[in-house]
Amino acid sequence: MTKQNSRLRKLRIVGIILASGPIWGVVGNVVALVLVFWNLRQPQPQVAALAHNISLALYTTVAGVIACPIGIAIIVVSSSKLGIIGEMLNHASQTSSEAILDTDPSAREY
Repeated sequence: MTKQNSRLRKLRIVGIILASGPIWGVVGNVVALVLVFWNLRQPQPQVAALAHNISLALYTTVAGVIACPIGIAIIVVSSSKLGIIGEMLNHASQTSSEAILDTDPSAREY
């Protein structure tokens, strides 16, 4: 494996992490909302803390939504540079051809 391929594979991993951004946004949202409910449980809830935690929940959601397309773009570019997309398309083409031949008796040559 060349040094460039190693870098592209690492970049692809970063892309996968970024593409899962909505999941991380939901996790951040849940953590922030737990803090909101914890603050509401106090005898004297602090309005500033509530506002801060609610804004944190929104920020994490937006960050996750923004990270997703960036991650997908990184995956596509790094995969195409590595030739993975071509391999996947060839494999899908072969698999679908084999499936057609297995199910359609008229497609077989005798």
